[in-house]
Amino acid sequence: MTGDGTNDVGSLKRADVGLAIVNNPAPSKELKKKKKTMSMYPPRDQLAGKNFTEQQQVMQEHMKEYQKMNMDLAGDPSLELGDACIAAPFTFKFTSLKSVKRLIREGRKTLTTTF
Repeated sequence: MTGDGTNDVGSLKRADVGLAIVNNPAPSKELKKKKKTMSMYPPRDQLAGKNFTEQQQVMQEHMKEYQKMNMDLAGDPSLELGDACIAAPFTFKFTSLKSVKRLIREGRKTLTTTF
């Protein structure tokens, strides 16, 4: 059973597998592309020829930008979870139904590892 609201709580509790889906918009393609190209560390040419203090400042600025990008990819950090998320044993924070496929795969992996 999948659900996203209060009206799904009863069914999510009674289901063999309950999955709550939070309506959080997926990140844009541009942001995903930037994530693939951006490294956790700044390019070497930005650090070349600078003293230690300047290199630290460049590293800190780059790390702030990297963390901001990761927060944008993760979605709204202040997202409030509703009743469906409390009732369901599993929660996915994007609107895509790919989460059902992923949940089934993870369940199969767990069973395979257990046996």
